[in-house]
Amino acid sequence: MLIQKKLLKKEQLDAALKEQLLTKEFLGAILVKRNFIQEEDLLAVLSDQYEMPYVDLRKESIDWEVALRFSPKLVIEKGCMPLRKEETGLVVAITNPLDVEAIGLIEREARGEKVKFVLVKIADIQWVIRSYNQRISLRIQKLLDER
Repeated sequence: MLIQKKLLKKEQLDAALKEQLLTKEFLGAILVKRNFIQEEDLLAVLSDQYEMPYVDLRKESIDWEVALRFSPKLVIEKGCMPLRKEETGLVVAITNPLDVEAIGLIEREARGEKVKFVLVKIADIQWVIRSYNQRISLRIQKLLDER
């Protein structure tokens, strides 16, 4: 799709695929890291391909009561942020729609609730993880103070 949209040359794709064989890294991450494409272009294509909206996480509201119910493994290690509950289910920001392990973990922790995924930039997830870590620290401190 990237080649069809003239965002990537075949030679660049071939080089990235060779690197992927060695590193086992996500192909999109290699393309962005090597400056073959912009992350926004990759997310737009993935959004179309997987019918998953691409959103600017810095403009999204986060329901911290919802987000803090999910494990640090999901948020910090997998880079997935539960954003809020809607009538249609739980909205979760994700950077890699191909991460089957992360998607499985989200669905388990959602405990049967329907999950709607939205794509976000890696830098935005890292930005919101800092807020998540601060909130977790405050929650722990509050529990310690109550003892």
